[in-house]
Amino acid sequence: MENQEYLNQIAESSKPVTSTSGKSGFSLSGILHSKFFLIGAIGIVALIFIAILGSALSGNKKDIKTDIVALNYHIDNTSSLINTYQPNVKSSDLRSYSASLQSVLSNTSSDLSNYLTTKYNHKESKEDKNLATELATEKDALENELFEAKINGNLDRIYAHKMTYEISKFMSEELSIYNSTKDEALQAILNQSYSSLENLYDNFNDFSETK
Repeated sequence: MENQEYLNQIAESSKPVTSTSGKSGFSLSGILHSKFFLIGAIGIVALIFIAILGSALSGNKKDIKTDIVALNYHIDNTSSLINTYQPNVKSSDLRSYSASLQSVLSNTSSDLSNYLTTKYNHKESKEDKNLATELATEKDALENELFEAKINGNLDRIYAHKMTYEISKFMSEELSIYNSTKDEALQAILNQSYSSLENLYDNFNDFSETK
């Protein structure tokens, strides 16, 4: 009996010792519960949140003015093309719609320019010039299409189609700015322009050379 007890003791002492620390003694559970790990994780999350919040706040202050400037450049570019190609439009109805569009754009541009001066004491900056250069590329592309339409004898159809598209872009840009500001003076300018453009959109969109 004593021999059996001795053998049992040897067997028990020979069993492998299990460890929750892994082969290297490294414990992932221990690190996850370490106060240094938790403090570091909280710090990283806080820094990310502050960076995102700061970027959003600074971006809103900058973007509203930049968007207005961009809209004004877009208006001026399109107005320039209207002046160039409207005299070549054959349809009297389409010329009338075009003249109305030019009037709306001119009034909106004037109102926005006055607003930029009053609100921001705005003067053209290097950033504005870079923006103007970017938008000039879009203007050149539109002008090329109108010129091709003119020499191919289908200016009226292409002109109506392109002005419909330009009006839709103006409306989208104005709506975006309107929803981004609480300034009632700016909202009034945008609301008036948007309403006028909305009426003209149907005229250009429904234009047909067969009428």
